[in-house]
Amino acid sequence: DYNNDYKIQAQVWTQNSAEYRALCYQAFNAAKINLDAIFFFEKAIELKPEEAELYNNLGIAYARQGEAQKAFKKWVEAIALDPDYVNAHFNMGNAWYGIGRYREALLSWRRAAQLDSSYESLRYNMGNAHVRLGQWEEALSAYEQAHQRTPQRADVLLSMAQVYIRQGRVEPAIEMLRKAEAIDPVAPDIHYHLGDLYRTKEQVVEAQAHFARFLELAPDDRRSEGVRSYLSSIGN
Repeated sequence: DYNNDYKIQAQVWTQNSAEYRALCYQAFNAAKINLDAIFFFEKAIELKPEEAELYNNLGIAYARQGEAQKAFKKWVEAIALDPDYVNAHFNMGNAWYGIGRYREALLSWRRAAQLDSSYESLRYNMGNAHVRLGQWEEALSAYEQAHQRTPQRADVLLSMAQVYIRQGRVEPAIEMLRKAEAIDPVAPDIHYHLGDLYRTKEQVVEAQAHFARFLELAPDDRRSEGVRSYLSSIGN
C-alpha cells in the first residue's frame, strides 16, 4: 500500500539528494503519513545540511505530528542557516499563536512582513493576535491592511466588524458586515451580528430578517435559542 511503499523505498533509496528531496515532498504532501515525511526530511538533511528549506519543512511535519518543541527547534535551525528565510519566521509565528504566545507570534510575523509583505494571511493573522491581546486599534490596522491586499475575503471584514462591536461602534460594524454579506451571503456569523446590531438599534424589521436567515443557516448553533426567544418576543 501507499504507506508501506514509502517505507520500502526508504530502505533501498540511493544517496542522491535530489531524489531524496523529491520523495520528501511527496511524503510531506500526502495525507496521514507525517512520520514518513519526517523520516525523509531527516534523510534529506543528512545529505544537504546547509538547506534551510529542508529544516523548515521538517518543522512543519513535526508540527503536524503534534511535536511542537521539535518543530520550533527545526525552525530555529532554518533561521540560523538563513536569517532571511521568510517561511520559517511565518511558521514560527503560527506555532507561537497556536500555543497562546501572541506577543511572540507578532514578533515572528513582523519579521516575516519585513522580509516579504505579500503573504496573503500575514496581516490577518497579526490582527487576530492583536485581538487576543485586547489591542483593538492595532487589530483594526492589521485587518485594514489585510483587506487592502485581499478585498474579497469576507472573514477579514467580519473580523473588523467584531472589533468595532467590542468597541461599541455600531455603525462601522454594520458597514463592515454589509460589505462582508455582499461577498459571502451564506455566512451565519454575518447574519447573526447584523441581527444583533439591528436589535440594539431597535430596527426590528432588519433584525428579524437577519436573525431568521441566521436560523436557516445554523439552526443548531449555540446562539440559536436566544435568537428564537427574541423572535418570539416580537411576535415572529
